[in-house]
Amino acid sequence: MKIYQKKTELSNAEYREVLDEIYGDVEICGMMFSSGSALQELDETAFESGKSEHESALDSESLIWVCGACGEEHEGKRGEESAEECCKADAEAASDEEELKK
Repeated sequence: MKIYQKKTELSNAEYREVLDEIYGDVEICGMMFSSGSALQELDETAFESGKSEHESALDSESLIWVCGACGEEHEGKRGEESAEECCKADAEAASDEEELKK
């Protein structure tokens, strides 16, 4: 069985949406702005740094487990278990067939 990590790449618009969902609108000098757009305009370095950290956090949650027999990919909380069980039934059935032929 193999394992790899899916690389997440967010566009600036997607990261602005993430910030907007978390922080909502912000008021600057009596005017309302989306938090994502405000951060990107006011401190591009902080925006890019935060985006990179968010992508890394998403990557740590996106492991892909690959079945050693058929190559099918499994992800999520049960990815490893699912990949291990993937072709087990097929292998057991083939083994049983071989035993019956003897």
